[in-house]
Amino acid sequence: TNAAMQLTGETRAGREQISEFWTEYKKTVGKARSHFHQVTGNDEAVGLFWTTTGEDKAWSYEGVTLLEFDGDGKISRFHGYYDTQALDHALERIAA
Repeated sequence: TNAAMQLTGETRAGREQISEFWTEYKKTVGKARSHFHQVTGNDEAVGLFWTTTGEDKAWSYEGVTLLEFDGDGKISRFHGYYDTQALDHALERIAA
């Protein structure tokens, strides 16, 4: 889940739904690159601090992704935190 999905009560689970989410995201933002400027964690969870920037047009937004792991080391929870207004502004620049 992420900040925008929380506003609508939406969640995704399982490989297929998560893959579908990222496919839709890539179609929406086009060419982009994420820079992870801080990564912190332990055996149970990781925090990824990032900035995503457009490659074709000048836009960016930043946030934090928290990953929690189950006993087998697989991701059991993924949550992205970011300013949804900053992403909306970036999407306006992409569409322009």
